[in-house]
Amino acid sequence: MIVRPLPFVAVLLLTALALAVRLNGLDRRDGDLSTDEARLALAAKGVLATGLPILPSDRRYTRGLVTIYATAPSLALFGVHDWSARLPGIVAGALLAPAVFLLARAMAGTVPALFAAAFVVVSAPLVAWSRQAWPPTTFLLWFTLTAYAGYRGFVQDEGRWQVLAALGFLLTMLAYELATILPAGLGLYLLGRMVRRDFGWWQGRRTVVAAVIAVLAVGLLA
Repeated sequence: MIVRPLPFVAVLLLTALALAVRLNGLDRRDGDLSTDEARLALAAKGVLATGLPILPSDRRYTRGLVTIYATAPSLALFGVHDWSARLPGIVAGALLAPAVFLLARAMAGTVPALFAAAFVVVSAPLVAWSRQAWPPTTFLLWFTLTAYAGYRGFVQDEGRWQVLAALGFLLTMLAYELATILPAGLGLYLLGRMVRRDFGWWQGRRTVVAAVIAVLAVGLLA
């Protein structure tokens, strides 16, 4: 894929601006985490101590595993503070801008994609979610990247992207269980293509590998 300099620079600037917007006004006081945020931070401390998200009650906490394991190195590097627990969400929120750009460019072109990325930068709900030590922003990031890979793999019929989409779905499932929306939507799309006798999405072994990974990911709910 050819990278055009101007859109590339624009996306870099939007990503930097998204990071600055989210860092600006971040409350650095300790003791202000919500109950859910505190639980996730405790699970991250358990990762640092044992390698597993174990709470002080000795219970394993498995909701939002991607966020938990992203939070653990932040706590290790910067100490156990409210702001360091929230830092991974801020980074994920900033990275959501280029992720949205990729998806929107694939579907609608460069100019609409830049507007979509700019919306991510300033959207008040997205900024607020980014400042929480909780899975929504990490989930949105992986959901968007997986949707992009799925578009490349199953709409544009590129086999290697099908496998990447399946791996992305696995990570999205580990971020939040609402990831099941992805295979549901994809299944309806592929059903429509099959009704029209369009089997261009079938890429042999790569499609099989993607399906196996997706089934294993759904099995995490069991």
